[in-house]
Amino acid sequence: MLSKLLNGVIRFSLQQRVVVAVLAVFLVVYGGWQIAELPIDVFPSLDRPRVVVMTEAPGLAPEEVEALVTFPLESALNGATGVQAVRTSSGIGLSVIYVEFDWGTDVFDDRQIVAERLALVSASLPPGVTPQLAPISSVMGQIMIVGMWSDDGSTSPMKLRTLADWVVRQRLLTIPGVSQVFVTGGDRKQFQVLVDPGALLRYGVALDEAKTALTVAAMVGFISLCGIASRNGILLINHYLHLVEHEGESWSRAMIVRAGQERVAPVLMTALTSGIGLVPLALAASEPGKEILYPVATVIIGGLATSTLLEFLVRPVLFWRFGLGAAQRALERRRSTAALQEVEDAASGECTANLRWTGL
Repeated sequence: MLSKLLNGVIRFSLQQRVVVAVLAVFLVVYGGWQIAELPIDVFPSLDRPRVVVMTEAPGLAPEEVEALVTFPLESALNGATGVQAVRTSSGIGLSVIYVEFDWGTDVFDDRQIVAERLALVSASLPPGVTPQLAPISSVMGQIMIVGMWSDDGSTSPMKLRTLADWVVRQRLLTIPGVSQVFVTGGDRKQFQVLVDPGALLRYGVALDEAKTALTVAAMVGFISLCGIASRNGILLINHYLHLVEHEGESWSRAMIVRAGQERVAPVLMTALTSGIGLVPLALAASEPGKEILYPVATVIIGGLATSTLLEFLVRPVLFWRFGLGAAQRALERRRSTAALQEVEDAASGECTANLRWTGL
């Protein structure tokens, strides 16, 4: 049977020589063109498009990570569009989920699908736990695990974690070919505020109000307020020096009172313009999108009221009591510098005149 088949193929090739030759030439040309267009990769991708989700949960045991973090994320990712397989790994304070998609899908679309599913399930995760998408990398990529420890125990775990976060990680990311660096373990540095329930009850402050006062937006408000208050203080002290140096005032209480009276209008103008501009934000706290700017507005408005009052009641007293000597020394240095500059200018002018006379 096989011999008859081979005899038939050979007989057809001999009878149809032109067709066989044209077909052979076409295959050679087409094969050469495909070889020229073939992408060459030293480490070809041997796996389907994959998205890696890494979630850090400090202080949780592997069983707790599996029950509280990995399982909710896995349940949300299963059944997503194009997902073929979901593999998970739970360790001490770390959850890693590998989501594999079908061949031919765009990895950027896959990451968008995973991000949408993570947004839906993020509310059910423990507080402070946020899933992160690992960077795009091939399955052939190499993963290195680097450990940091102290041989003699002089460096605390908190300091080691701080060095890993802010020194080692930043330097590793500058190495060409390193896509991402994840830091786990150790004690993360925190600033904790311990609220006294008795004090809250005594002053009539709710816990949410205390939490709002400690937000990042409130800290931004404090920084802005410090800048305004510092500027007003610098202008007031410079006005003290101006009255003594240029208007013949002596270092006395009358001079301080006069300077305060002359600086009332500029300081009030600054406070009113800044405060009035923030009133709409303070009154629109319940509107969507305004809850972030509300702490900034309340901190600056309240701080402007108190700082403006203290500007004319407390600062002059403190200046008269503690800063008078320093101001006098600063004024003497300014006068000596001005005198030295006049001498240098006079000497420079005399040298210029001599040069002109010599040239003549």
